[in-house]
Amino acid sequence: MAWTNTDPDTTPSAWSSTVQTTTTITGTAIDPDRFVHITWGSAGAEVSSAIDITATARDYDGNVLTSDTVVVKVVVSASANSLAPQGTVTLTAATIATGTIMDGDGTGTMIIETTTAGQFAVKVNENGVTGGPSVYLHVMEGPGSQVHVRAGGAPQLITFSA
Repeated sequence: MAWTNTDPDTTPSAWSSTVQTTTTITGTAIDPDRFVHITWGSAGAEVSSAIDITATARDYDGNVLTSDTVVVKVVVSASANSLAPQGTVTLTAATIATGTIMDGDGTGTMIIETTTAGQFAVKVNENGVTGGPSVYLHVMEGPGSQVHVRAGGAPQLITFSA
């Protein structure tokens, strides 16, 4: 945006502005493919108080992002409206490991890098909580991601049997 004073003898309120029609970041046009969203697959069957679930990184047009530069942070929470990790439910490597766990294995917050097929998977472990708890998986951009990550929808609900 450029400001021009149309009358040098007046106050700044007489200044006018023009707005560029192209948004730029460090001299280049915004590339919509630098923004990705995460879509969750269907949760697997509960086995030994644990449930596996796979997710996929998709580009602006909905195509699978075939790059290993996507890093996500996954938080397991007791609420769809809170990012506070649920105290007893943890995240670990899925039965069929997909993606590279960078940090947080065995905790309520995991940082994971997608595969070159744009996927990652986590195992949600109930750890002896009784009553069939429901928990939510929140996903966001992780440190070092080369693209901007956003959730593709509401937090993913995971429900354990009673």
